[in-house]
Amino acid sequence: MNIAPARIINIGVLSSDCTVPHLPDLSEHELTFIGSNMYVPDDYNKVIEHLAAGDYKTEGIITHHFSLEQVSDMYKMIDNRNEFYLKLMICITD
Repeated sequence: MNIAPARIINIGVLSSDCTVPHLPDLSEHELTFIGSNMYVPDDYNKVIEHLAAGDYKTEGIITHHFSLEQVSDMYKMIDNRNEFYLKLMICITD
C-alpha cells in the first residue's frame, strides 16, 4: 500500500512544557508537523472582523470533520481515493 505523506498543522500556542508524543512516528510515517505561531492577537481580531463581515469565502474549504477516534477511518477514505476532499479537520476537543 502506498500512502501519501501527510502534514499536521498546529495552529495556536503550545505551553512551554508541551512535548510531541511518538516523535519518531513523524519520520517513520513521513509526516510533516508545522507550527503556526507568528501572529499577534490583533491579527486574529482583524480576521474575525473580516469573517463576520463576510469578506472571505469559507464555504466548503473544510470538507470533512473527524474525531480522534475516527482518524483510521479518515486514512481509509484518503487511501481509497473514492471521495473528494479539500481540507480535513480532526477535532480534538468537544
